[in-house]
Amino acid sequence: EKDFTSFLGSYFPAIEEWEQEKIVRWSEGIARKDPYYPDHVKNVCRYAKSLGGAFHLPSSAIELLVKGAFLHDIGKFSVPNSILAKPGPLTTEQRQQMHRYPAIGERLCQSLPSFKGAGFLVRSHHERLDGSGYPDGLREDQIPLLLRVLAVADVFDTLISKRSYKAPLSPEAALSQLAAEVRMGLLDRTVVDRLAQLANEGLLIPGQGDGEPPAQTRPSLDEEPVAFLVVD
Repeated sequence: EKDFTSFLGSYFPAIEEWEQEKIVRWSEGIARKDPYYPDHVKNVCRYAKSLGGAFHLPSSAIELLVKGAFLHDIGKFSVPNSILAKPGPLTTEQRQQMHRYPAIGERLCQSLPSFKGAGFLVRSHHERLDGSGYPDGLREDQIPLLLRVLAVADVFDTLISKRSYKAPLSPEAALSQLAAEVRMGLLDRTVVDRLAQLANEGLLIPGQGDGEPPAQTRPSLDEEPVAFLVVD
């Protein structure tokens, strides 16, 4: 809990204490099921912030982008351990359940006044330019720059990080995979090019968290989804 509180406070020192407590509680709940979650959130925040700077976005836009990055996977609070930690491919039913978590994350985000504006980033970070993403099948001009940046930051860290179902790629291999997804019409070419430029200039530290190993000794939660109620 101290780790999440410190990281959250370093980015958003002005948020209300009750909001911080909610975010930390949700984040710790996910981390107990997915030991890779804490470092992933931190890395995506860093990459998104670096990319926002590379695009010379105003500070208010970068702050919104980082808020979306911090909460982009918060809806996984509702996903059972049997899915998050599954070492092999998901079944059709399990994929459908995973595809619902961004919308749940949006609702959680909207319950926090300081983060409500970032709800569209939380909901739509898995949308793809060709319309093949989820949950709404957005395409091309329906996907604004902030979402395109968050999508690339998210995919890049997933590629270079170890997961229960895959080994990590090298940064070079990950950038090649991103370029392939650009050619497939999934990701924004300009954003991927900026990420590659930052990496080549040594301005990214791929896959590095805050120096603490994944919390693999944390006790597992029950296999069933956690029930919760969001009240506006």
